[in-house]
Order: sequence, then structure tokens, then C-alpha cells
Amino acid sequence: MHPHKASRAYLLLLIAFLALGGCTDPQDIPPKAADGVMDLREYDLLAQDYLRLDGDWSFIWGGFITPKDINQQPRDTVLMVPGAWNNLKIGGEPLPGEGTGTYHLKILLPNEAIGKPLLLSIGAVRMAYTMFLNQDTILSCGSADLADFRPYILPKDYIFTPTTPELDLVLHVANQGYSHGGIVNSIRLGDHSKLERILRHSLTTDIFLVGCLFMVGIYHLILYGVFRRNKSTLFFGLLCMLFALRALVTGEYYLIQLFPNLPNWLTMRLEFGTVYVGPWLVAIFLWQLFPREVPRWLVKATGYSSAFFCLSMVIPDGYWYSVLLPYSYLSILIAGVYIVFYALPLSIYRKRNSAILFFSAMLVLFGVTINDILYVRYVVDTGFVTPYGMIYFIFIQAMALAVRFGRTFHALHTLKDELKEKVEIRAHELHQKNRDLETQKQSLFTKTEHLTASMEYAQSLQLAAQAPVEDLQALFSEAFILFKPRDLVSGDFYWFGQVGTFKVVAVADCTGHGVPGAFMTAMGRALLDQIFLEDKETNPAKVLERLERKVNTTLQSQVDGHMITDGMDIGIVVVDEAGKKLHFSGAKMDLVRIHKMSLERIKGGRHTIGGETLYGDKVYTEVTLPWVAGDRFYLFSDGFQDQFGGPKHKKYFSARFRTLLVQTAPGSLNHQHHRLERSFQKWKEGLPQTDDVLVVGFQL
Repeated sequence: MHPHKASRAYLLLLIAFLALGGCTDPQDIPPKAADGVMDLREYDLLAQDYLRLDGDWSFIWGGFITPKDINQQPRDTVLMVPGAWNNLKIGGEPLPGEGTGTYHLKILLPNEAIGKPLLLSIGAVRMAYTMFLNQDTILSCGSADLADFRPYILPKDYIFTPTTPELDLVLHVANQGYSHGGIVNSIRLGDHSKLERILRHSLTTDIFLVGCLFMVGIYHLILYGVFRRNKSTLFFGLLCMLFALRALVTGEYYLIQLFPNLPNWLTMRLEFGTVYVGPWLVAIFLWQLFPREVPRWLVKATGYSSAFFCLSMVIPDGYWYSVLLPYSYLSILIAGVYIVFYALPLSIYRKRNSAILFFSAMLVLFGVTINDILYVRYVVDTGFVTPYGMIYFIFIQAMALAVRFGRTFHALHTLKDELKEKVEIRAHELHQKNRDLETQKQSLFTKTEHLTASMEYAQSLQLAAQAPVEDLQALFSEAFILFKPRDLVSGDFYWFGQVGTFKVVAVADCTGHGVPGAFMTAMGRALLDQIFLEDKETNPAKVLERLERKVNTTLQSQVDGHMITDGMDIGIVVVDEAGKKLHFSGAKMDLVRIHKMSLERIKGGRHTIGGETLYGDKVYTEVTLPWVAGDRFYLFSDGFQDQFGGPKHKKYFSARFRTLLVQTAPGSLNHQHHRLERSFQKWKEGLPQTDDVLVVGFQL
């Protein structure tokens, strides 16, 4: 059957069921109390399941009359039970909710009930009471003494065997902290075995309903945890948990029976809170299902009203938030009428998925909610039936899920067939592309081999052009070179040699690294050869000036109208052993000296070699230092200090590097070289090398 037709048939079946519900066989009307007396002498009490002691009880306001003196009191004031004493007017004014009162009912039993075990079952009484039977205290709940008032609500039962045809039932009732006081639920009397069986069956049924609500609520919360895109399951799960909690704190108050030490202020707030939050949860659940029919303003309005009523429960005195309860019923009625008689019929008209099912569910839920509102307002005495309506709602939700899963399965099956066809087409295309890619791969592999071979050859040429460290060690008492290119070829280079009576050491960091840097190093080394070996220039500042001119000339300054910014940072040291002098000039490179474990930094100029400058004309200055035997000097590029690493993957930075030079200085330079290399590898910790690394150290 088509889902829409099935939904319509189910709705018709529901309407027929509700209509036939009222077609019951006529029964004898049970007796009612009148003027404080209930005459059961002509009523077969033992043949019935139980009798509600409803009707007009004698009532005395403003104090407690002892059972011994109750029969001497006039019976001119009667009060309908069940019901709040607020409905009674004395002197033309309605009674306040807070106060005390004495209830009295004389019961005339039939002869066959004398000597038979009977059961009295009393429900909720606001807010404390003491019950007397034939002047004997039989039940109490809380403390009705205003000097030691203690509210407590818990249904109780009392088994007794009458020995006389008359029963005097007296209740002392006190109320504080609640807007309505009195006996608000029916007191039932009946055969012990029958009434106890009914109570046990009612308890089992209600616990089963609560268990169902909790289980379904948890199931939907788990569904939301797995499929977070469908938020309706979240709010339906919360709704089930809310109604289950309300069933525990109303009716037979099973939560208090399980935990009798729960404070009254907590159970009252749970009872009221379930009423206040319910409309918002229903509205937002239906909004998730029908966002175009259930307006957002309705969700916000119910949310704001729920928040307001819940905030009222912060007030310690329960009287005030109980006064607001009728206004919360008004918000329930307004939201319910809008949803049931406008939003959901509109969704049916627009043929939304499962709209008919949810309309029937909301119709039932709205009906049982109206019943519960009338029950707590003492208009009807049917009891709380919302959990039963929620069970029906769960059944509808299960049907909607089944329909949704069925459609999803059908859609998945169709998509599976379509996907299978697309996969076969795509597999054929991929097979063809793989063959093309394999051909391209072989071609790229061949080119890569040629390129790698060329790079390795370039590396060997660059290494061959660099003088070995042994030549540097021949110039000075001790020396080392820490040289670690980032790629096969490097953009850093060094130059050293004997020029006349002077010893020269130069370290340079060219723009870029890899192949572009290698081209710059070859040009820089060749230009230094010209300046030092051919021109015999040994003034380091003048060397930098000549190098600047030659680099700009070589690179032609501009190519196709674009300024070339390539260049190099370089530091040059010229040692005059005869005069015990050291001459230094740097282009954005510093010189470090360690003298007797004390570090001195000799700064180079701020102009680089080649490219443009932001500081006017380029000027290179010379620094002359005296030296003594044992002094150590270091020239280095920025590769070491720019390396990322360490526990936080930060740069090494120049300050830490200079500290490292001092820490590793004790011992020979060869030993320092190995310690620097180990420190670099430890800092890098497997991270890729950032730049070319070059450190040259020598001792005079």
C-alpha cells in the first residue's frame, strides 16, 4: 500500500476508535457524598472494584477539630472533594490557597461489608495532612502543624476491617507555599484484594510506560549521536525523557516512592518544570520535521515563555511559581491550537513526508494534554493520561522512521545500480588514463634521471671548486668548515687564500638556494678571484665596493625592464699577522670573536651586494681589530639560525646561535665543529632543512 494511503487509513481507524470509545453500556451511577455523609447501605460495595469517596464533605476552615469533637460541629459548610478549597467562598470571599482546614465524612456501610477487609487509598493532598478513622490516627503525610509545617506529597494506602456500620473519616489538612490547598485527588474505598490488585496493575502499567518512554528516549538520543544531521531525533528523545520524568513526579508519585527522602522543593520543581519545558520541545521537534509550516517565531515564543516560567522556579517560595501555572497552560493551548489546526493541516495539504501520521499523533497528544490540564484544575477526575498519549506518539514516530528508512533503502538501491554503472564506465576511463599515465611516468622518470645526474655532476663541480678544509687549516693554527647545503647544490660559498702577506677568509650567502643559488656562487667565487688574485686588493671595504660594481655589471641591473634584485650577503676578513691586526667588512653579515670565552659581535654594514637598497647610496666600512694568539673568529650565513625545530618548531635565532658558539668553544675547533653539527641535527628533529648552512671558524 502506498504510504499516503496507509496513513489515511490509519487516521480513519483512529477516529473510529475514538468515536466508539464513548459508546459504552450504561452503568449505575455510584453514590456521592452529600452534606458530609455517604450512604452506602443500598450499595454493593464488595461487588465493585472500588468506590470514589467524591462529593460534598463537611469542611471547617481555619483550624483543626479533633475527631472526638467533630460530630458536635455544625454541617452548614460543605466542600466538593476532590478539589481545592480555593473554590469555596465564606462570607462572599474565596478562601486563600494557604491555610488549614478540617475535612469530615461519615460513611454508612452496607451490612455485608462489616467484618470484611477494606482498603482506603488516598492520593495527593496539598500539602500535608493527618487522617483519622473512628478517632484513631491511621495515616499522615508531612507535618500539618503550622508551627512545624513540613510539606510532603505521597499517595498512601490503609487496610482495615470495619466492626461498626458507621465510619468517621477526618482529615486535618494544611497548605503553605502552594497556590491551591486541599484534597485534590479522589480517595478510594473498596474490597482489599480487588483494590490492591487494581493498584498493583496500575503501578505495573505506569512503570512499563515510563520504561518505554525512557528506552525510546535513549534510543533516539543514540540515533542523534550517530546521525547528527537529523536533529529531530535529539528533540524527540528529550521529549520522551521529559514525559517519563513527568509520569514519575505526578499521579502516584513513583519517584518519591523510590526515593522517599527527596525534598519537596525538588519534586515540586520537577513537576512544574516538565510542564514549562514541554511546549518548547514539542514546537522545536515539529519545526525540525516541518520547517516551512511550523514558523520559527512560534519556536522562539514557546522558548521565551518556557525560559520565563523556569526562571520563576528560582524563587524559593513555591507559591509564586505555582500561581503562574495557569498562564503556562495558556501558552500550551495557543501553541497546540496553532500546530494542530493550522501548521500540520498545512503540511498535509503540501504533502509533506509523514504529515498525516504526525497530525494524528499531535491530535491525540493535544487531547490528553487538555485532559491533564482539566484534571489538575479539578474540572475532571480522570487522572494523568499524557504518558499514554506519548506512547501513541512513539508509535507514530516509529512508523515515520520505518517509512523514512524504507524510502532511504529504496533510494540507496537505485543509487547503487546507478553507481555501479558509473563505476564501470569510470573504471574503463581510468584504465585508459592509467596507460597514458604510465607512458608519461616512464618519460618523466627518464627525464628525472637525466636531471638528477646533471645535478649530481653540478654538485661535484661545486665541491671541486671549493677549496678543501685542509687548505684553510694550513693557513691558521686551527679551523673548521660546517657546510650543509639544503639541496644538492648550495647558494652559500666560502673563499680563503693567501694574498701577499695577508690571509683572507670570505663567507657569502647568495640569493636563493639550489640551482639559482649555485649560479650566484659560481659568479661570486669568480669575481673574488679577480679582485683578490688579479687586482691584489686586500682592503675588505674596497673589495666589497668592487664586488658590488662587478655584480651589478654582470647582472646588467635590468632585464626586459624588470629590476634584478639578486645578490649576496658576504663577510670578508683580512688578517695581518705581522701587524697583529684583523680587518673586517661585512655586507649584511657579522663577524664573531671569542676571546678568553667572552664573545664579541662585530656588526657588518646594512647594505647587501647587488640589487636595490632602501638606505641611500651603498657604503661599506672597514673595522680593524687587534688580536692575540688564541682568539677565535667565526663567519656564518643565516641558515643555522633560521632553522625551524625544537619542541615548539620555532626558529633557532641568532642570539641562541651565538650562545651556542660560546658553549661549544672549550676544546679544539674540530671538537666544536662536531658539537655544532650534533646541535643542528638535534634541533631540526626530522624537520626539513630550511636553508643552506655555512659556518667557518678559525683560530689565530
